[in-house]
Amino acid sequence: MARLLYPILAPLQIKAIFVNLEKGRELGKKADFLLGYRFEDHWEEPIDHLRKKLRLP
Repeated sequence: MARLLYPILAPLQIKAIFVNLEKGRELGKKADFLLGYRFEDHWEEPIDHLRKKLRLP
């Protein structure tokens, strides 16, 4: 629904919206499933280590 609504509400940002949607899809395909990941157990770890571990850019 947001894909249809935001271009109407922000017509000057249509190109950026669709570029970001595509980028999000690409990143989502590369990353591990994060919904069940317990981030609170890893606060002390360096962010670069977590990104590599979870295959995030």
